[in-house]
Amino acid sequence: MNQNPEEIALRIIENFKKLYLNKDGLISATFPPSSDLLFNHLDDIAPFFLFFNNSEFMVNQVLTLKKKYTFNQILARKNLIYSYLIDEFLGGIYCIWEKTQNEEIKIYLDYVFDKIQKYFIHKNNLFGVFNIYTRNLSKEYYFWSAGLLETFLEMKDYYKCQEKVEDIANHWISNKFFLKNHLFPFRWRENLVINFLNLISSHLGRYHRDQPVGDWSSSLSFLKNKFKEIRFKYFTSGSYVQFFKSNTTFVFTLIELFRITSKTVYKNTVINWINSVFNKIVKNGIVYGLYYPNGRYKATNLANTFILIDVLMDAYYFLKNDKRYLELAKKIIDTRVANQWKNGLIPDEINGSYTFLDTLVDFSISIRRYAELAQDYSYLEYSQNLMETTLKYHEGENGFYTYINKDGYPDKNKVIHPKYNALLLKGIINITTTNQKIYDKSNSYELHDLFKDR
Repeated sequence: MNQNPEEIALRIIENFKKLYLNKDGLISATFPPSSDLLFNHLDDIAPFFLFFNNSEFMVNQVLTLKKKYTFNQILARKNLIYSYLIDEFLGGIYCIWEKTQNEEIKIYLDYVFDKIQKYFIHKNNLFGVFNIYTRNLSKEYYFWSAGLLETFLEMKDYYKCQEKVEDIANHWISNKFFLKNHLFPFRWRENLVINFLNLISSHLGRYHRDQPVGDWSSSLSFLKNKFKEIRFKYFTSGSYVQFFKSNTTFVFTLIELFRITSKTVYKNTVINWINSVFNKIVKNGIVYGLYYPNGRYKATNLANTFILIDVLMDAYYFLKNDKRYLELAKKIIDTRVANQWKNGLIPDEINGSYTFLDTLVDFSISIRRYAELAQDYSYLEYSQNLMETTLKYHEGENGFYTYINKDGYPDKNKVIHPKYNALLLKGIINITTTNQKIYDKSNSYELHDLFKDR
């Protein structure tokens, strides 16, 4: 490529320091900067800034955030905190402390860890939604929240929380929906009446992903929101399957539990899940993102493909040296590569109109995983070419555009997301470390941990 990758990385980091900070000096989730902060995605930023020796910047960002905002202000969305949307905040703080050993960061890490435990963990379960206005915790649980479980495992030596993670995981793999389908529902509440009604609503296509939110400050608004909650809980919640991330995140947690404990129940659960995925969700090499109990499936975005490749490669290396996993990965890679445009980019949806910067980066890395384990280095070359093409076409004056069309131009709004610019650093690390292995015990899987989807 014409440009030096390290120079591109430094330019991205400089954009964060000069263009993406809001008036408080904190990283904005938007460009131009706004009061909307990016810290609920901190683990999408911190590891890569640390890799490029920007520890001081990340420490200062977290300490400034701590002074200006409370825990609830950082993570709540209209008075609700979702357990499946906060693991990257916890993981990012832990990453910064582990690298820097900064004592102020450690104190804040302890505070955040304790807060999350008090809000969401009760007995042997990790629940879904905490209302900071009513102080109530909803009793459904979300399998996407396994991101927190995996983060807890990363911190197990410091907080002695492995046993708690195992208790929750063991409870979740005994879920009735999973035992029947070998796929995890997006959410579950252990109430026979609710689950029966939700199964019906899912068959009818009536579902909402997130719990409804609103203003709870007056008696009238409180009653309105209570009505919305009841309707959501009983009639529009739906026992449907979201592949990425609510299924795959928990599967990675189970793989990690097997690596730590060698308990075959985790290995067998993942193997059964993979078999079910290829029976129900993958059709003619296309990985779908949503599956319903009546057999319907939809959503073909590239995220579903790259994350399944990652699962297959981890399962092949850590669980079972089954060549079938390599063959399955090759087929879904080839299916998406066949959808490539003449300019070398791949649309996010099958036959879609735009690329998505984030999924191109991750797909490139997933292909590299396959190339390494299959020892088919033509795919390594393709992985590198895809990343270089992405850098070429997505770059703009103030950073890298999120979306590009087949003619090589950004969408009409020329959207630049700071989050995806940070994650682009992962792609640059990908093309500058080809002399190293992702699956390599000698470096304690440094690249494997760095490249995992966060």
